[in-house]
Amino acid sequence: MQNISWFLLENFNEKPSLFQNEQTLNYKVLTHVCSCGKINLSLIYDFQDLKYQCHECGNKIYYDAYLAQKNLEMFLQICSKQIILQEEVVLEEESVVASCYINIPHYVDYLREKVEFIKKRVFSYSLSKRADENFFYDIDPKDTVFRKTILLPEINKLEEIKQILRDKCIKYILDNACFGISRVKEYKNLNYFQLLFFLENPLLNNLNYYEEKDHLTSYFPSKKPMGWIKIESIIESLNIPKSIKKVVYENYEMQTTFKTFIFNYIVAFCNSIDDRNILKQLIMLNLEKEYMVPYKDIYEFIYFLKKYYTEKQILQFFKSVKEVDGLIYQDTIGIYRYLNNSVWLTDFQKVKCRLLPIHNEINRIYNKEVEDSIKDIVFTYSKNEKRLVSKIDDYEIKLPQNGPELKEWGDTLHNCLITYASTIEDKISCIYAFYNKKKIEFAVEIQAGRIIQQSSFYNQKLTKKQQIILKKWRVKYLNKSFYRQNMTKETSTIPIEIN
Repeated sequence: MQNISWFLLENFNEKPSLFQNEQTLNYKVLTHVCSCGKINLSLIYDFQDLKYQCHECGNKIYYDAYLAQKNLEMFLQICSKQIILQEEVVLEEESVVASCYINIPHYVDYLREKVEFIKKRVFSYSLSKRADENFFYDIDPKDTVFRKTILLPEINKLEEIKQILRDKCIKYILDNACFGISRVKEYKNLNYFQLLFFLENPLLNNLNYYEEKDHLTSYFPSKKPMGWIKIESIIESLNIPKSIKKVVYENYEMQTTFKTFIFNYIVAFCNSIDDRNILKQLIMLNLEKEYMVPYKDIYEFIYFLKKYYTEKQILQFFKSVKEVDGLIYQDTIGIYRYLNNSVWLTDFQKVKCRLLPIHNEINRIYNKEVEDSIKDIVFTYSKNEKRLVSKIDDYEIKLPQNGPELKEWGDTLHNCLITYASTIEDKISCIYAFYNKKKIEFAVEIQAGRIIQQSSFYNQKLTKKQQIILKKWRVKYLNKSFYRQNMTKETSTIPIEIN
């Protein structure tokens, strides 16, 4: 249900296909999309005031669709109507996504007088087949502007919204047998923790386990530490020597401090490492405590390493994981997951079996793969985005002008900035680089006027000095008055109908 009326304002000269004479004129194309369904196209002079009344229903109130897409918070402050959020649950690639969204006009086909809408997600929760979950929100429901404009049940906490969307995802997965979950009645009663368990451990997803229900329940993770009897049934079922089982017991004792038993690393190591002494040392690293990675990713990555390295060298790799920021390790696994089973991995050049060298080598392969696809990309930006290019103290803030420049930034920072080329092209977010003495120090991602992430070399956190610089820049250039002032200037005009 669409209860908001919109307008879209575009430069006349950017739509030459509409007109045979492609001369430069000071006109703009104005489209009104009324909530009653009426679409009206107008040609207006630049810098004129804007007034329009729908011929069908008499509506006079329209809102800037581009503003709503770019800065939802600013749009809600201006909006005087209550917005009805729409809901959907969809399967997107390898994830199920439940969201509450606003339908906003995005593109106008002037020849056919048709409007395409995008779904601006206000809240979204996704659960992947690897049991990765993400929760995104554009505005906190505690904000008064949200309570005034967004029509939702009496919900005022993000956790409650997340729970509702999570339940919708779980129901969708179970009802549609997604990600290999079987259509059997026992699955209908799976709770959240049990479902995550089966997604993380797909090898356990078979009907044989339902014939031994007592055995099955011992595998279900719990918010509380499992008793030793249950733990013994798991450990004894592992096909490993007694000396290794002792180390597994000790590992579980450590894990009781964070209320669950996660055996992704244990099973992956037991199934891929032959040397008993090396296996013991790997388990004793207790990687479960800080470096959560799905079992399949660990297992496949180890077998990839075994093509080039000995088990003793692989042990040194995992030891180095504990000495470096965990984000770099997860980034390495993520890039490998993307490249897995591709011909590009055959280009792997053997480097020292440590986290940073292997991260850089896999990153090099990834950059080589995408280099051809981004070499001709040229980025375009709005006036507001360009205004953020500035100077703060000794720092110079820049926008990437093209794909190769973005790749160069990523190479210098040793991270995957190049993966953001498509989001910049699609106007989803922007990447700003902070230069000090003509050298890039860190980069930030801006979406809808907000800093959503920032990182330095190897995806490490910013230093205190860098945090201070970023805060100064945010206060000076990302405040509400900046957006309100400039967005208002760009959206005041009067319609002249095209006959």
